[in-house]
Amino acid sequence: MACNFKVSILRFHRSVLLVSVLLVSSIVVSIYFGSIKPKTTRATIISGPFEFSLEMARTDFQRNDPQQVDNITFSVSMRNLSNKTITLLWKGHYGRMDQLICFDFYILDARGIQIYRWSNENAAIGSSYTKMLSPGEQWINYFYWYQWTEASGYLDFAPSGAYSVVGSSHKFSLTIDNITKSGYELETPAIMIAIV
Repeated sequence: MACNFKVSILRFHRSVLLVSVLLVSSIVVSIYFGSIKPKTTRATIISGPFEFSLEMARTDFQRNDPQQVDNITFSVSMRNLSNKTITLLWKGHYGRMDQLICFDFYILDARGIQIYRWSNENAAIGSSYTKMLSPGEQWINYFYWYQWTEASGYLDFAPSGAYSVVGSSHKFSLTIDNITKSGYELETPAIMIAIV
């Protein structure tokens, strides 16, 4: 009888151990898959001390119409790759919602013709803006495009088709170690998108 009791206790401990291992494994797997970010499309140029990027979560969109909103959203960012603090100066900038914006973007159709530029639709704030970027620091502006075209006076949407999105920095000056360079301007490589 004592032997059967020991066997029962041993089986019980094995069962508890097996259930615990399975529970911990399922938690670890859930955390791992929950931490994976959705795949994004990124276009980056490295120029001097900067990494300048355009990033989109998706590249296929539905054609917009008054009954359906499928805005195209993305970010344009600049990262300081140097080991020194950089001071950036723009002669003008933009404000939108809760963002101070110094970057821009434009849209090209399949023929390479610019059909939209964000800064053409938005009024610039005339004062200059200074931004300091510490080593490794990244500054991001978030944008959206309603699929409007400038040719339509923003009254019609871009037709279905292939387009390219390009991020732009506008002209700025940068200062590193008390040395200033003016007329600096960056553009990202294009990301191809489709509107169906």
